[in-house]
Amino acid sequence: KSSQIAEVSSTDAAPGKRVISDLRVSQLLSLIARGREVAGIADTAPLTNFSLLANGENVMDGSIQSAVSLLEESSIYDPPVLKNKSALFDLNGSWRLLYADASEITRLYQLPARFRPESVFQRVNIPRLTFENQAFLKGPLGTRGNIRVVSEFGISPKGSVNFIDKVNLAEDRIEVRFLAVILSLSRLGYLPLPFLKRVVRPRRASKEESTNGIGPSLDTTYLDGNIRVGRGGDGSLFVLAKDLNDPSEALSEDRVKKLRVEDKIFDAAQATVETIEEPLPQSKSLRDGVIPDEEASEPRKKRRKNIFRRIYRRIRGRPVEDEQVDDLNKSGEFAYAWAALRSLCKGDMERAIEDGNKTSIMRAANILTQYNPTLLPAVSESLNDVWVQVFASNQSGVLSGSLGPLQATVEVKIDVPSEGFSGEATTNGSAINPGGLRVDYNGRIRVLGSTRVEIEVPAARYQVFSTPLYLKSSRTGEEPLKVWDITYLDEDYLMMKSRLNAELNIYKRKI
Repeated sequence: KSSQIAEVSSTDAAPGKRVISDLRVSQLLSLIARGREVAGIADTAPLTNFSLLANGENVMDGSIQSAVSLLEESSIYDPPVLKNKSALFDLNGSWRLLYADASEITRLYQLPARFRPESVFQRVNIPRLTFENQAFLKGPLGTRGNIRVVSEFGISPKGSVNFIDKVNLAEDRIEVRFLAVILSLSRLGYLPLPFLKRVVRPRRASKEESTNGIGPSLDTTYLDGNIRVGRGGDGSLFVLAKDLNDPSEALSEDRVKKLRVEDKIFDAAQATVETIEEPLPQSKSLRDGVIPDEEASEPRKKRRKNIFRRIYRRIRGRPVEDEQVDDLNKSGEFAYAWAALRSLCKGDMERAIEDGNKTSIMRAANILTQYNPTLLPAVSESLNDVWVQVFASNQSGVLSGSLGPLQATVEVKIDVPSEGFSGEATTNGSAINPGGLRVDYNGRIRVLGSTRVEIEVPAARYQVFSTPLYLKSSRTGEEPLKVWDITYLDEDYLMMKSRLNAELNIYKRKI
């Protein structure tokens, strides 16, 4: 069980605090593991108070609650946690739910058609001030589905009061705004069902709709590199573990904007979808100034008027005009810690590249993508430059520098406005071939979205023995057309991930 928990170290913790907290974390995890055995649920599924009470384990549930309270007293970070850059580094990423007593979690064990949760993940993105909750469900006859809740958050002001009248004194509270609920039925036996999906609105709590204006919130009461404890605004308890084995990934900002939400609401407490009787008032974004959202505030009539122009620009591979690039280094409530966090992640990746360990490189790159500073990299001017490849996960084809048994140094030049994508791969010389082998190609790059491009390399020219003679061939080792997601772009690095086989290429800007 412990192997599934990410080993992320917390640097600001005093040694004495760390020893005490580690002991109490171990005690809490042991209680949760015993609770799972008693309740008869899978190792990855969340344990709930409902599961324990249904099996007559009132004492064990009380022991878990007491162990959590004890752990909260041994916090390794001094408040406010949300202003500590090491704590923010720990908080960012994917978390798997271990225990909860919230009604929206206990209701997952009472879903119709015998659907039950296999695991529940929460993906926190500190730079973009967003997080997602996703419950992976398993039903009879190999049926698979999931419930994904897309949310944004902001820092709650000091002195604010939540549903249970608890005052935010430690400044460790975030305010949450739920944007959409995505209900998906993904598989029936061996038959994939990607088209069975509904996007609806989340129900607002009755207290949130009251005149005092109190909305959902979450207090971070304990945090380290492995374990997090949170208290909801209604007093509900959540215990989570850092887990890099997340079976899915967070939706991109572009995909969230394109969600078409039905005029229906999802009641998590009752696990039902209901029709909206009257329009809900538009709530203010908690991330104003961080993520541009012109389309959300644009009148519907104007959006309809421009629909054909938008479709035409998409077909031609041109970016939609209102998709403007924003730089997270210059905005947002966490801007003061952003540069330090990104620098720390880049250092980890650079050391992994120097060591040449593929597993470490992939892991470090995966963490760094969570701190991508460029919201719309495919249409960013920063993409247009000369890049030197420093890592390729799949050693095949000219794009990865694989020339038969030889491994080459790769340089690519990208010019999105002219759809230009050219590259050069060269190998070191040898006694037989002092000049080495050189391959160059002129391809085409086309923008498919704000984070996605299509690259075509139809042919390449091969030069051997440093002669001026080139041999042109269509044998490039690449697919004729390959779609890539740009997962990271900054002043130093570019990372692209293939949609075809998930290969990862990392480039460094040529100086």
